[in-house]
Amino acid sequence: MLTEIPTNSTQLFAGARLSDTNPECTACNRVLREGEQVTIYVAREEDAPTFAIERCYCRECTPEELTSPTLGLSEHLLQTRLTRTLDVRTQSEFPTLGEIITLDTSAPSQGTAEAHNEDPPTALLRDTHIQNPASAVYHIDDGEGQPLCNCTSDAQYTPVPLAEAEASTARQCGNCQIAREGEQATQPCPHCNVQVGMSAWPQHVRACTGDPTDAAEETDPDGDPVITQTQRATSPATRTGARTQLHQSQE
Repeated sequence: MLTEIPTNSTQLFAGARLSDTNPECTACNRVLREGEQVTIYVAREEDAPTFAIERCYCRECTPEELTSPTLGLSEHLLQTRLTRTLDVRTQSEFPTLGEIITLDTSAPSQGTAEAHNEDPPTALLRDTHIQNPASAVYHIDDGEGQPLCNCTSDAQYTPVPLAEAEASTARQCGNCQIAREGEQATQPCPHCNVQVGMSAWPQHVRACTGDPTDAAEETDPDGDPVITQTQRATSPATRTGARTQLHQSQE
């Protein structure tokens, strides 16, 4: 015989244990005390088995409603008081949720923005180097399967996890790194003065002059364009005050 079990917010969240020993208000970062009235925002993706307490607010910072429901999420805005419960095994206390009052809810079918998890960034290796990435140069995927540096090569690429490429001995395309940091390097054509991206600069100059030897393109051992010292000097991304170190945080 099937027994129906109620799954309203009171049954779901009353007595739930918080992961932080000293939880803070999401808005003002104040440490929340035992017995204090708080509001929590919990959400669950439509097919996920569990809810997650994503935000916790003090009384002064409490939102009154879900202002932007998200399509595909089951969302709850709940009011409660913090309590502390003793763990008899460790003899330590941990914060829990008291009696639950529902302020607002949103079903997965409501909302305008879709919930989604961002795919991890990927790198691109030439198909000819996929079996031996240690000697290759990898590009950063622009999200559409093309190098972020706008390389005009007709080479075929295979996507690999960016973290895997960074951990290998493969070298990263310098133009991709600059573009990733938000500073697409350019320099003016000496003939028409148009600002041209570094990866296309040699080809543009040759097209302007009709001289195949003018501004000959430098390539690395696997045929990918490399950044010359002149290009580095004229690039906006390498002038004083610009961010060029690879260890700086990526945007």
